[in-house]
Amino acid sequence: MSATPQPARITAEPRVLRRGNIRLVFAAGLDFLLLSFIVCAPGTTLFVMSRRGAEPACFSPVESVICVIAVAWAIAGIAVLATGAITI
Repeated sequence: MSATPQPARITAEPRVLRRGNIRLVFAAGLDFLLLSFIVCAPGTTLFVMSRRGAEPACFSPVESVICVIAVAWAIAGIAVLATGAITI
């Protein structure tokens, strides 16, 4: 009898993935980073509105801090976009 082949498992260290993501952020530049925060902020707002009243809370304390920082970057992106410092 032959054994059935097992699918290959793809594993990667989280540390390697984080370094790659940071390099991609720097490669894209601050302009695209701010634009991506502008795009993500309305989605986060809709997520929070849909989870209102649900138990448990939609964000942990650490995630809440990250959300506040992301919304602040989105506001900064809108301000920079409105002044014309970056263009789409």
